[in-house]
Amino acid sequence: MALAKVSSREVVNVRKRSTVVTEVIAKERTLVYRVAQEERDIIKHFSHPHALREYKLQERHRIVCDACELDLLGAAYGCAKCGFYLHKSCFEAPRELTHGAHPKHTLKLLSKAPYSSDGFYCDGCGEEGNSFTYNCACCNFDLHIDCAHLPKVMNRDDHQHKLTLYYSFPYFKYSSEEYCHVCRNSIDKRRWVYGCSQCKYWSHSDCVFGEAICSSEEEDSSEEDEDDEREVNFSSTAMLAYEMSSKLRML
Repeated sequence: MALAKVSSREVVNVRKRSTVVTEVIAKERTLVYRVAQEERDIIKHFSHPHALREYKLQERHRIVCDACELDLLGAAYGCAKCGFYLHKSCFEAPRELTHGAHPKHTLKLLSKAPYSSDGFYCDGCGEEGNSFTYNCACCNFDLHIDCAHLPKVMNRDDHQHKLTLYYSFPYFKYSSEEYCHVCRNSIDKRRWVYGCSQCKYWSHSDCVFGEAICSSEEEDSSEEDEDDEREVNFSSTAMLAYEMSSKLRML
């Protein structure tokens, strides 16, 4: 079959069409790449409808984490439009958890308690919570998100032994009242406590990270030590003055 003769105008049109198709494909590829890049940049969390961004927060920002309700410093994820922010550790907290304090059932992380009041009392520290909770729907068992991830063993500078986390006071049957060595307040024996059973050193689970408050006896002892130091310094100064005056008289 004889080939039909193609005009130069048709050749030009084919080349133009080919160029246009190539440009469209290139644009489509660029668009797909941009969409893929934007999708990678979008950070989502089950507790918030909007995409979150990474932040590096400082104390001057005065922002509280919407998960644990504690001050937020350092790496965080947030939605500036809504004023919603999470610690990086809270953002990465698992949605389900098997915990030694409630081993029979799996705890599920909820953005708010499943009660009419929206609040709850933590079965670990006993304090009220108004945000995220690790919840057991069968038992109405709740834990603050930070209480659920407390370390099982802690070290404190003011005690020579490691402190173990107890999910109830180890000497509950004894009627004597026990006190926290950090805040000096009494301990609720139904709540979690860090302790050294060897030395009978106890700390509330939320006090173990803080600085110890001196008791009145320790403060009196500290003041006496300071008075003794001042007396020693005064005696040294008086002796030096006496020696100087003696030398001057000899001259």
